[in-house]
Amino acid sequence: MDITRLHKDELLYEVRSRGVAVQASTHSVADLRAELRRLLDKEAAGEVLEPVPLQNNAEEELILIQTKMDLLMDMVRPVDGVFVPALAHRTRALASHCNRRLSYLWSLDIFLDEAERTEAKKLLLTFKTLTNEFRQLGDAPVYAATEVKSVSAVEGWSVPPPRAPDRLRGSSVGEGEGANGVDRAADAGRAEAAVGAGVEGKGIEGPLARSGATPGRRPRVRRARRRRRRRKSRSEFTRALRDEFLPVNYYDNLMEEIRARKQGPDESVGAYVSNMCSLFSRLETGLDPEYQQKEDWRLSLTVKNLAPFYSERLALVKVLSFDHLKRLGRDLEDVRYRVESYEGKTRVRKMEPEFASKSPRPRTRPMVHEVEEEEEEVQEVERQDRPKLSCWNCGVVGHRFSACKKEKSGMFCYRCGRRDVSTVNCPRCKQTGEA
Repeated sequence: MDITRLHKDELLYEVRSRGVAVQASTHSVADLRAELRRLLDKEAAGEVLEPVPLQNNAEEELILIQTKMDLLMDMVRPVDGVFVPALAHRTRALASHCNRRLSYLWSLDIFLDEAERTEAKKLLLTFKTLTNEFRQLGDAPVYAATEVKSVSAVEGWSVPPPRAPDRLRGSSVGEGEGANGVDRAADAGRAEAAVGAGVEGKGIEGPLARSGATPGRRPRVRRARRRRRRRKSRSEFTRALRDEFLPVNYYDNLMEEIRARKQGPDESVGAYVSNMCSLFSRLETGLDPEYQQKEDWRLSLTVKNLAPFYSERLALVKVLSFDHLKRLGRDLEDVRYRVESYEGKTRVRKMEPEFASKSPRPRTRPMVHEVEEEEEEVQEVERQDRPKLSCWNCGVVGHRFSACKKEKSGMFCYRCGRRDVSTVNCPRCKQTGEA
């Protein structure tokens, strides 16, 4: 598996499934890749890595796998019918990631109801078909994907807890110890506690799990067991458990949480939409009548709480459904990845440099001659201090004697303005040689 082709959410899952609890906010993509390489080396050496418990329940995990499967299908079966060989490494890495997700989910078979088990089988069948089609796209080693024969727990993983006893499934088997000396009543209490912990969801403390520590001693647990016998399906039993053990204002607080739920900075659109759908499914009958009659408020609220990069670009697009929103989100994520990873410079040696792109030169600071500035300032000062013109004939300031309209008052030198002398006999002009 080429781990350089995995996205951040996929790297997080791969590392957590190998026993290391990492967080998206504290680990970068480079850190996750280095950690995953170290864990893969351990697996290659034969070490068994116990996975970290999933943060999502079975329903959320199925939605996430479906999202990844849709992306894999778009790669293997492009719209134009032509597979892009450049996507082969990414396709194989995504197929390996989907296989690991399905394997881990299938190992938790006890926590899946009939509908979830059926959905997992459909995903497995689709995954087998896609891997076979991908294997036929080329003869290179990258197309030799591992054949998926069956999905089971990865070797070395802990065996999930056993199924609930027949007494909880409506059988006529009596209470007490079984054939091997197993306390069926205690086993039933632990099984119901596990189901109750899964029902209440991620991040919510399980009071039923605490009650299962002493089975048969608390009235609420006994009432829950009697209700379980009367329920026809697991969904009805789940609803009864919620009505019995959840707080009175649970749905009001959950509605406020949904309104305040925003897309995380490192959260993909598919994961965000899946989490929002899971939150909406938790509401069920706890919705107000005004919301029960409207179906599009879920989609509009989900689009509204997207990150600004996606909400701005989806503002002019009519989103039809959650599946449509996931497809648009995948397209925008690809665009964002190409924009962020774009590099204008190339390291390939140019055989025809005249056709290569011209890199812009840095703008240089214009040259300023300080001497010219000083000269201009000095000239301006000199012009300001220069005396004004005065007429040599009448003595009025503002015009020359040649433009004077008054009568000639006497003799004066036409060069320097000295009175009572002519220009030829002017002693001042004779000294300067201008006479």
